[in-house]
Amino acid sequence: MTNEKIENFVSALANRNKKFFSVGGDHSTTLPILRALRKQYGRPLSFIHFDAHLDTYPAAWGCEFHHGSFARHAVEEGLVDPKRMFQIGVRGPLADGADLDFIKKHQISVYTMDDIKKESISDFVKTIPRFSENEPTYLSFDIDCMDPAYAPGTGTPVPGGLTSYEVQQILRGLKIKNLVGADLVEICPAHDHSDITGLAGVD
Repeated sequence: MTNEKIENFVSALANRNKKFFSVGGDHSTTLPILRALRKQYGRPLSFIHFDAHLDTYPAAWGCEFHHGSFARHAVEEGLVDPKRMFQIGVRGPLADGADLDFIKKHQISVYTMDDIKKESISDFVKTIPRFSENEPTYLSFDIDCMDPAYAPGTGTPVPGGLTSYEVQQILRGLKIKNLVGADLVEICPAHDHSDITGLAGVD
């Protein structure tokens, strides 16, 4: 099974004290990575999640584990600390009014595009908490956090997202002393134009 292979591979890296950057796949691939790192560090991780969507949704398409439910499972399985979980770039209509219930229940911090656009990007970056040396932190970057004008090559594009410049400023402004891993997901070359999305991913 793919998830088991991912978890075993990441476990092997973590056992050698290797830090890594995973590229490719949909967002469901983040879950087995978090499982491996949770075992390695013996505690829930701090989690920074760039995305247009909450990804805390219930089962869909007859499938419990999918790219829109990985964050819910990460919280429910104790892989991440919801009080040290920060979602950046969320926007668009909710599938259901109850979508926010999970967020409120677990006290997850959500920075919507409205929150980000209320002030300058430099001012927004200052509001993001710092991550200390004694908290292992993981960063997951779904390319659809960006506006389709800057990253059209993804399966679930949502207008009104982050610009390339804003993403650069946020990533450069993050203060993370113990980044144990990161991923870039949801790039779909078949939907890309002139390699715009691929270029954004590389940058």
